[in-house]
Amino acid sequence: MMILFIEGNRVKSFVKYCFAILLVVLSSNGFIYGQKINIDILKAKALRDSNNDIGAINLLSNAINAEEKAVLYLERAEVYISLGEYDKAIKDLELANIMEPGIADFALARSFSLKGEAAPAISFLEKNMNSDYKVREKEVLLEKDFNGIANTPEWKQFIRKDWYSSKETSISEIEYYISLGRTGEATEILNKLKNGYPEDRKLLYFEGLIQYVDGNYNKAMAILAPLVEAEPYNVDFLSLLANAGFAVGNYSVAAKNYRDLMEIDASNAAILLKLAECHNELLDYDRAISYVEIYLSLYPSNPIALNLAGIVERASGDYAMALRYFSRCLDESNDKPQFYNDRADTYFMLKSWELAANDYGMALDLEPGNAGNWLNKGIAHLNIQQTEMGCYCLKMAQKMGEERSLPLLEKNCD
Repeated sequence: MMILFIEGNRVKSFVKYCFAILLVVLSSNGFIYGQKINIDILKAKALRDSNNDIGAINLLSNAINAEEKAVLYLERAEVYISLGEYDKAIKDLELANIMEPGIADFALARSFSLKGEAAPAISFLEKNMNSDYKVREKEVLLEKDFNGIANTPEWKQFIRKDWYSSKETSISEIEYYISLGRTGEATEILNKLKNGYPEDRKLLYFEGLIQYVDGNYNKAMAILAPLVEAEPYNVDFLSLLANAGFAVGNYSVAAKNYRDLMEIDASNAAILLKLAECHNELLDYDRAISYVEIYLSLYPSNPIALNLAGIVERASGDYAMALRYFSRCLDESNDKPQFYNDRADTYFMLKSWELAANDYGMALDLEPGNAGNWLNKGIAHLNIQQTEMGCYCLKMAQKMGEERSLPLLEKNCD
């Protein structure tokens, strides 16, 4: 017996922005900060991630020739460090320090350490300890680039000195407990610390972070919003406010904060996918797919991005394009049940029952406890008159507590 599947209302697909126009549109909406600089840094990161360090250097060199910025020198220095060209890295870092004093001190300390020169390494490390760019104690102690000077007198003398205040040490303890999910202990330390610094924004940030970790997203947003207003360029504040907004389903607020964050944190391409998710939830499918396409221009084989593109295209009503993206995703990664689920659901919507059943089967091979997939696979088999297999799947769904299988079993199975 044929089982009818009632599709939800389709939202017709908008005309897609072309990529060149996209850059202009996004820049007017606050996406591109210093336009070319952010794009170049994103591209350089992508080249490095694909082990094309020389390509990254060439790209950054061209960007520097067009407009010298400290962030570009810092980025190129990191590439030189990874290639073992420490003198070139040091030259770039010194230029970055001239433009923004102190910004490159820690990287200079790492570079000299890698050269085996303890004295200048410690000198720059000490400068970092007394600057606005001071690195946390944990980062210093765990930095592998200092291994080469770890047995020198200069390093031993450095670590013997108390560089961190009791407040900073307490903050490190708070971070440690939060990372373990032990928010009660973190709160206890935080409350004691706040008695001496009641208006300290960094401490208020940790209060918001604890609320976020505990799942109190609205409370986290209430704490973070005035912090972001006071310090609109603070990456930690913006990131947490954006994530809390996303978690609570306030996608318009989250999208605004992710865009602001993209202006500041030029190297984090993952924000593009968060923006795509936000705009997909806001039913702004053109904007959503445009952000995914930018990401895919940097990482064309990323399965998460390909799958997200499929989800957006399906939501817009472009099922053919959605299936192309889902198939490309599975070509890159075939070990995630959700990837099969998403393509199966699309076939299901199109009443391509055999293809849907096959993909639900692949998903179930990877995740046999998914009752919803057993249900949908059963419906698909019944629709192509494979009653025995359909009833078997529905019975499996029933055993797992899927109540929607009961009327189908009564109607179609003995």
